[in-house]
Amino acid sequence: MPVTSDPRTLLERLYRGAVRAARPDVALRAALDRASRPVHQRVHCLAIGKAAPAMARATLEWRAASALHGVVGGVCVAAVAPHEPATLAPLELHVGDHPVPAAASLAAAARLGHYIETQVHGGDHVIVCLSGGTSSLIAAPLPGLAPDDITALGHALLHAGLPIDAINRVRRRVHRWGGGRLATAIGARAASASTYLVSDVLGDTLPSIGSGPCTADPVPRHEVLALLERISGAPARVRAWVVADRDDARMPASDDPRARHVTQEIIASSGTLAGAAQGEATRVGLHVDMSVARITGDAHEAGRGFATALLAARERRERRGTRAAPLLRVAVGEPVVHVTDCCAWRWASRWCTSPIRRVRSVVACRPSRWRRPSCCTTPATRRRGCTCSAPGATGATGPPMPPARSSIGTRGGASARRGMRPSARSRSSAATWRSTRWMRPSGRSIRGPT
Repeated sequence: MPVTSDPRTLLERLYRGAVRAARPDVALRAALDRASRPVHQRVHCLAIGKAAPAMARATLEWRAASALHGVVGGVCVAAVAPHEPATLAPLELHVGDHPVPAAASLAAAARLGHYIETQVHGGDHVIVCLSGGTSSLIAAPLPGLAPDDITALGHALLHAGLPIDAINRVRRRVHRWGGGRLATAIGARAASASTYLVSDVLGDTLPSIGSGPCTADPVPRHEVLALLERISGAPARVRAWVVADRDDARMPASDDPRARHVTQEIIASSGTLAGAAQGEATRVGLHVDMSVARITGDAHEAGRGFATALLAARERRERRGTRAAPLLRVAVGEPVVHVTDCCAWRWASRWCTSPIRRVRSVVACRPSRWRRPSCCTTPATRRRGCTCSAPGATGATGPPMPPARSSIGTRGGASARRGMRPSARSRSSAATWRSTRWMRPSGRSIRGPT
């Protein structure tokens, strides 16, 4: 595709190419083909995470196509039920809770333990597939803690504004299957295991992916206690439990003999996405800038810095006055979004909304939908004034939220200004924001994607 084509079409092509390169099922099949195939062993599959159904299905198909004995059973714990659950037979299917663990995650964790204790025997081989969301989907307390402690801790961690690496440092201390406990449970049955991971954390550190079910925790106790002191609302019983573990006796060691026959391999990560996008962009004649390789920190500030750097690069190129290949900046990351209890508002793609109104080509970055906080839109709160911290609320500090109904480019907006009731069609158009415009500082507007 020539680089002079429609920017949106070009960006969508790059995006789809990057996602296709990191598809969990494709990456897993390639990894299984590279690995040695257990011929005479009974094979089980334990798939946990948001990509669990796809990875479990790929394992079943690979084993069936290898002219060997099929998978004898296993457990699949997903965030949502797949459309065709029958394709996962003979695996047990469970749906856990995400992002805050509750009763469903507790039940899934219990079934996982029951399957290992009753179905996995000496000489068997277990294929373990882990992806994003694993920590919450099989969250269960260790002895001495209660399920309510894990749920309360999940809420506190969600509101703490910490990076995922710090969150998982706390989780793997107190979760039943974190910090290498899944590997030791399999090893205790005299079985071997191959673990395949889709990494959703920067740096691809094994203990941070899903809170490290098959990796020993390298973080000392005093660092976890320091993190707990920073987390407002962390249950006191969790703090006391960590304090009581003075010698890290409850944590599997890195040289635990039970995990000796458990291997691990990262099959896809954010680096896979960035590399695929870079390769595709180079093939179509773009100049790729990956100087900002990782996006971290507060989502709002990270987005402002990313877009500002992009604008500065464009200005430098314009000052030179030379014809050069179009510039594409590629970066990956997991910025932090602060969640408040007062407002259950969602701001999609928040990291790139603040300075993006200054950028002419924003089609791949506009949030798909805005939602004003519900506590700021009720008649009662409008009368007395809302004091929440959400952008657009009374006294809020963030960038303003759009109006509840669009008054730009729709008949409904014009009717509202004249005091008339808008038609049903115009009300629908205004509510979905499919034909709205963003206002530039100069008063002109930029049309976003539909």
